[in-house]
Amino acid sequence: MTLSANTSDADPLEQKLAAYPESLRDLVLAFRKNPNDASVDAVVCGILRYHSQDTFDQVHATHGDAMSLFEHLSMDSLTMTEIAFEAEDFLNIILSNEDMISIKTLADLKAFVRKAVSQASGTSAS
Repeated sequence: MTLSANTSDADPLEQKLAAYPESLRDLVLAFRKNPNDASVDAVVCGILRYHSQDTFDQVHATHGDAMSLFEHLSMDSLTMTEIAFEAEDFLNIILSNEDMISIKTLADLKAFVRKAVSQASGTSAS
């Protein structure tokens, strides 16, 4: 089997994405090709969907972006840390743990990650 040879030659992002569902991999690769607010939001939702399994789509349909990550999706601080690490890896950004504490809803998370992507790409107005 030549798996180890292929893995060592693979792009580091591809190696990380190999552990995730194809749907999330596709979202991340789409973001890398065309980084914009919609692709950022799609990756954020994909990461949450991965962590919350079947719950995300049902809760999102009911509550939209106002859904509570903690109450509606039963996220805890460890899961939020994992989500932050994944967002950093997939979107090529750096997130502050201190700022992550203030995130309560999907809307908060999307806005926070969009801002980090904007700052990382140098398109921030500030």
